[in-house]
Amino acid sequence: MKKIFSLFLIVGVLLLSGAGYFFWQSWSFLQQAQPAAGKIVELTVSKTKDNSPVWYPTVRFTDSRGEVHTFTSSVGSSGWRNSIGRQVEVLYLAGSPSEAEINNFSSLWIATLIPGILGTVFCAIGGGALGFQSMRARRSARLLREGRPIEAEIIGAEINHRVKVNGRSPWRVVCQWHDKSVNEVVLFYSHNLYFNPGAFLDRRKTALVYVDRNNIKRYHMDISWLPKQG
Repeated sequence: MKKIFSLFLIVGVLLLSGAGYFFWQSWSFLQQAQPAAGKIVELTVSKTKDNSPVWYPTVRFTDSRGEVHTFTSSVGSSGWRNSIGRQVEVLYLAGSPSEAEINNFSSLWIATLIPGILGTVFCAIGGGALGFQSMRARRSARLLREGRPIEAEIIGAEINHRVKVNGRSPWRVVCQWHDKSVNEVVLFYSHNLYFNPGAFLDRRKTALVYVDRNNIKRYHMDISWLPKQG
């Protein structure tokens, strides 16, 4: 699982890098661009994957030297439907009038926004999961050093339905221990496993659980005797 979450983090960083590049492009364009009055003279229609129509406006404008230019926006929208004849503000580069865009948010910033959002989500998933795994590993190492070891009875393995990764829930080993000081049975659960450990439990009756001396709900079950997943 660490490899999967590391991949999420790498993809997220790459997407955010791409968003940063597009942001720089848009920002640089805005620093140099000149405004002009434009008019939508044509619409090009395209279909999305769900067969919804998207319209791309073709705009005609006159630059500061009186020359007429025409360009088609790189960003389409259903909102451009029936917009032929609409007046729009155009931003263009004086030295390269063909590099023009309609002056609105989607035309200027959509290339930054989409990878920025996706990159943030991927980084949050990958970084959050790796951070949680690192925190859990440090806590387990501390419990192995300082926790009170108790021998708990292995009662089986179960699927942890509260967790799903790619539509698949992991397994975990379940142990019980009789706390005679309060006459209660305490259940302990191992960390998540992405293979069924049931076939290996017949060989053992107990497992060591290292419990925080101040809080029995903080513990680490030692299942290092199980085979590692390839």
